Amino acid sequence: MNTFVHLHVHSHYSILDGMSSIDQLVDKAMKTGMPAIALTDHGSMFGIKEFYNYVKKKNVPVYENISLLQKQLNKDELSDIQKDEIHKNIETEKRKLFKPIIGCETYVAHRSRFSKESQEDRSGYHLILLAKIKQVIEIYANSFRWLG
Repeated sequence: MNTFVHLHVHSHYSILDGMSSIDQLVDKAMKTGMPAIALTDHGSMFGIKEFYNYVKKKNVPVYENISLLQKQLNKDELSDIQKDEIHKNIETEKRKLFKPIIGCETYVAHRSRFSKESQEDRSGYHLILLAKIKQVIEIYANSFRWLG
């Protein structure tokens, strides 16, 4: 199954560039079958908290289903076949979770910050930055701790 995840989405927090509200973006993405989207507003991260909280709210029914299945799994009278079926159902439910990818579209200057030319730099280079998952960041940070 091919899935598409849009990694460059602007909300109404991108002044003069985006007009969709956070809830409309998430609802549309979920309706079209996307498992995630990345919110990458221009030069700001004002919508990230709203984005994360809204996705968390939309995922509540899925988490409730997973919790019910895990409670069923703890029953002693289940056969191995029934346990395997419940494990499959839990994995199916986990795939239904919508994932908020936190990001930002930043501006990159063409010249150095030390360059003191009289004309302002308006090159307009953009760089999309996406947050990694916490576990990967911790592993990365711990592996380079000796750098100081």
